[in-house]
Amino acid sequence: MAYLVEGKRYILLFFTHILFAFRVIDQCFSLHFEVFTLCLMNMNYAIIGDVHGMLEPLERLLTKLGFTYQQGVYQHNAYKAVFLGDLVDRGKHQRGVLELVRKMVDAGHAYAVMGNHEHNTVGYYWRHPKTNKYLVPHKAFRNKMHAAVLNDYPEKGEDTQEIMAWMSRLPVYLELDGFRAVHACWHDVSVDALQPFLNEQNQFHSEAFIESFDCSTPVYQPLSRLIRGATMKVPGIVDDFGNVHKNVRVQWWRNEYQSWDELLTRESDVRQARGMPLPEGYLDDLYYAEDSPPVFFGHYWFNGNPGHLTSNLACMDYSACVGGQLVAYDWRVAEEPASKGLRQDRFVSVDSHSFRD
Repeated sequence: MAYLVEGKRYILLFFTHILFAFRVIDQCFSLHFEVFTLCLMNMNYAIIGDVHGMLEPLERLLTKLGFTYQQGVYQHNAYKAVFLGDLVDRGKHQRGVLELVRKMVDAGHAYAVMGNHEHNTVGYYWRHPKTNKYLVPHKAFRNKMHAAVLNDYPEKGEDTQEIMAWMSRLPVYLELDGFRAVHACWHDVSVDALQPFLNEQNQFHSEAFIESFDCSTPVYQPLSRLIRGATMKVPGIVDDFGNVHKNVRVQWWRNEYQSWDELLTRESDVRQARGMPLPEGYLDDLYYAEDSPPVFFGHYWFNGNPGHLTSNLACMDYSACVGGQLVAYDWRVAEEPASKGLRQDRFVSVDSHSFRD
């Protein structure tokens, strides 16, 4: 009798293991089928402008775009986010924004390019390996600019160097499914000039990143063109924050101009430049052909209703950190033939508030 009971127990155990094995196989098949299906689908992109430490508007924008927070990261089964740089400075939630974006990038749910604020922030923290001097001098203007980052990431903080290293590895630009992403300006000559200093992911080699802070190196000028934009010297210009600039930003996306209003990007710069002689032909070498892939960029503190500048150029920075809007473009790969140009109805935005609030 004991043998019979023991035999039944083994038979029951055997079938239990068989049932468990079938469940595992079914789950694996379902998972691989889902991955296979996603691979066959065209991955779309949500292209997002300058965040500047504004965490709450960023979370609202991602939610509006259909991203959900799962397993500690924002994700979407048909979209990847593309962040156009300037994640840091000004806003009150530097750590929150960096952690959110870094988790998305590291998990494969987003890309992010380097902005001038990421570049300057890393240089503010890092020293030159030979001179031991800070790559970006600690002047009053810089101390004020990076105060919010310093508050969340003290110079000797436990994870400060880790996040600085991550920012230093951000690609300078991206070329994805039919479009280009750069922080400030797409300039073919500068892109070509940077090739010896970048890897296949358009990230700096470590030595080249250090050199990018030295204006005497061949890295400095082409990088500045891409992440700081095209500029011109107009003496005595003071910006809205009280900072004096030797160079002011120009509207590189225009093919021609007839006034300072059509050449410079900031209203305050235009007011101060009026009365000065208007230069001729300044934008000639910046022309971006209409048949080139669409370019999305940030950097320029636009106001008003988001929209494209030309059929293939769009600025996504609408002053989110000073009470404007945080803006994204809904790029649908299967529906974006370059010949039709960018679409006004694909701009998505949420209202923001000022970092001064």
